[in-house]
Amino acid sequence: MQETVVFGGLSAAGFSLSEAMLNSGNQVLSISSAVSKKEKEKEEDNQLYLGRNALFHHVPKGFDRCEGKPLIVADTFRINPEYNRALQEKLTLLLKTVRPIKRLIFVSSLESVQERNDYSKVKAVAGSRVANDTEAFFIQVLKEIGQKDALIFRTDLNELMATKGGESAAGLFLGMLEAKHAGLDIVAYSSKAGAEAPINSGMRHLLPPPYHKLL
Repeated sequence: MQETVVFGGLSAAGFSLSEAMLNSGNQVLSISSAVSKKEKEKEEDNQLYLGRNALFHHVPKGFDRCEGKPLIVADTFRINPEYNRALQEKLTLLLKTVRPIKRLIFVSSLESVQERNDYSKVKAVAGSRVANDTEAFFIQVLKEIGQKDALIFRTDLNELMATKGGESAAGLFLGMLEAKHAGLDIVAYSSKAGAEAPINSGMRHLLPPPYHKLL
């Protein structure tokens, strides 16, 4: 498989995903999402670990080698308003600079699940207000750049950041990258709900059959 660009591949949100994709034999090009000195230092620490893998490459500045490749935006928002604005500026520059983008996946938050009478009728509740605002920001940027093919992937971010969760998510992301898709769609995944739960129906329809076993 060709190299996949991961915005925030060394961030708290993207590190486990990057590691899992590398362990699966996939090439990862990480783009820095750090917006503070502390975050930059954490990226450097994580790079020392992942940098030992020949399939991994990190770009701290600029967007070298990104054009024409699939892009996963793993690090998408901050609670701190100042840091959140800085992150959005960084992401906007990336999306407006790198053209074309072969497949674009934007990670968002699945904050909680509400039950209605029984567990087979779970209903997804999109994440926190800042996550919802971030989705709106992302959609606006897509309109500005004329990108008509993108997926917003709502999931449990804490699970994604966990090592085991990252391994599972890596397979789902690879399936989304391979899926036949056009337009802008929002899909969700909750491992706690069960493979047949309505919340996971969008993923079942989107993923190629070989990836259904991951749900």
